[in-house]
Amino acid sequence: MPKPRKMKHRYLEIRLWLLAVGIAATTLGVLKLHGYPLHSFAVIFLFLILPSSPFVLLALRCRHRKASGTPKYPIGCLVGATVGAIISTVPPCVFLWCDVMGFFSYGGANIGLGLVFVAMPLYLPLAMIIGWCIGSSFGKTDEHAGKTET
Repeated sequence: MPKPRKMKHRYLEIRLWLLAVGIAATTLGVLKLHGYPLHSFAVIFLFLILPSSPFVLLALRCRHRKASGTPKYPIGCLVGATVGAIISTVPPCVFLWCDVMGFFSYGGANIGLGLVFVAMPLYLPLAMIIGWCIGSSFGKTDEHAGKTET
């Protein structure tokens, strides 16, 4: 028996919230575990807020889509934007975690990793927009009639 479309939206929203909390909690845990100072707003913004913010925004968009009577965009848009956010957020976070834990530390600062995080406000929305556009060709817009967007 297929699941109702409303439940799929709820599952997507829950997964997006879990991604946001998971990325922030893992980064915070790794940084605190290894004694990294979290006293400046720039560090908190670049390493905690910025990587988890796209998933919070997408979860809110999912809730808005679900709350409206007729969806204005297909669910594929949200899935595409989520994939774009994952592709552009998770690898820098994993590199940060590995660098903090000492796997790639050869002394001094990792300037390349810092530049990746500083440039994240530029390439993260771009990846999400590209994913949104690619995902717009997939999925249904009208749950009840089964019409696809043209």
